Amino acid sequence: MIYLITIVSYGIARKNVKFRSGGFSLGKFSKPIFITAVLWLVVEICILTIPKDFHKVSIVSGLMVLSGVFLYVIFFKKRQLNQINKAM
Repeated sequence: MIYLITIVSYGIARKNVKFRSGGFSLGKFSKPIFITAVLWLVVEICILTIPKDFHKVSIVSGLMVLSGVFLYVIFFKKRQLNQINKAM
C-alpha cells in the first residue's frame, strides 16, 4: 500500500518537480509508465487482499466495471463530440 501512496503522490507532484539537465528522465513515456504502475499496484493489492473464495466474484465485477467504462466512452463521449461538431 505504501508503494501505491508513493507513486500516486509523485504523480500529483511531478508537474512541480524541476528536473536537472543530464539526469535520468523517462520523457514522454513517464505518463504511460505512471498509469501502468498504478494499475499494476491496484491489481496486485486486490489479488493479495481479496480472499480466495471471492476471486471469481471480483473478476466478474471488474469485467462489469470495465465494460461500463467502455460503453460510456463509446456511446456518451462520441455523442458529446458529435454535438460539439454540429454546434460549430
